[in-house]
Amino acid sequence: MKTGEEIPMTVTIKDESGIPMANAPFTISRGYGVNRSGETKESGTSGTTDDLTLQALTPTVTPTVLANDADVYHGLTGANGSATFSLRQDTGMGLKTAISAKMGDYPGLSASLNVIFSVITSPDSAKAQYWGHMTETVTTSTGVTFHRPFLAAEAPSGNDSYKVNNEVWSSVNAKNMQIAGATGCDKDKQPLFSELQTLYNDNSNGALGTKYGWPVGGSDNYWWASDADPETSTFQTINLINGDKHDSTSMSIYFRQVCLDQARGDGAVIFTVGRLAWFRF
Repeated sequence: MKTGEEIPMTVTIKDESGIPMANAPFTISRGYGVNRSGETKESGTSGTTDDLTLQALTPTVTPTVLANDADVYHGLTGANGSATFSLRQDTGMGLKTAISAKMGDYPGLSASLNVIFSVITSPDSAKAQYWGHMTETVTTSTGVTFHRPFLAAEAPSGNDSYKVNNEVWSSVNAKNMQIAGATGCDKDKQPLFSELQTLYNDNSNGALGTKYGWPVGGSDNYWWASDADPETSTFQTINLINGDKHDSTSMSIYFRQVCLDQARGDGAVIFTVGRLAWFRF
């Protein structure tokens, strides 16, 4: 489930004969929130927390915040032996949390399940720190499709990294960009400055972060283009928050990189003989 969405839950208590028990007491509690590595997390950057909101729906309507593992909801089943709830996590960071229900008179009788609320700022990757649902691609108004940025753990070694929205992302220098296999984004997948400019124009003022979860925050928010500035012959980068252009002559300075989803072709060469034509791509 995505952060901000609701998970429906039902607690049903029956006696030994399988008959639903009305007005039976029970409790609902939570465990620690953990990330993909199993680390306990209570808060992260940008105001994210592991707080859960349990909204009782029937037989009573009562909201309860389960901020930590010490918080417990106490309730009673309705006439049908059940109680219904919704569970949500509005400020989550992409954690897994165990939810447990226990019968009040017999606390040894319990059931539990794990819930995950994913975030847009993390990709759905085993190499991510948190559970996420970042889209794998973004397509511009001119039809150019970009792949999401690489996590540092997804990129080849020998590059640098930066942290945004609780994840660690890959950053590269101009030297490695020109070496096949060095960055995970070889020359035929590196975007032109004009393509990055359109990407920004379509998603100005930080929309790549708010709409798609891309790591465009933080300092040095400049992204490499593959082509040189036609006037100065220097390397070109663009800030994907404000559209600012920055040129560099350094081979060693690290900036961010995003790839085209598909390698660009060599173009089309047409040879015509009579009525026959051959196309090479």
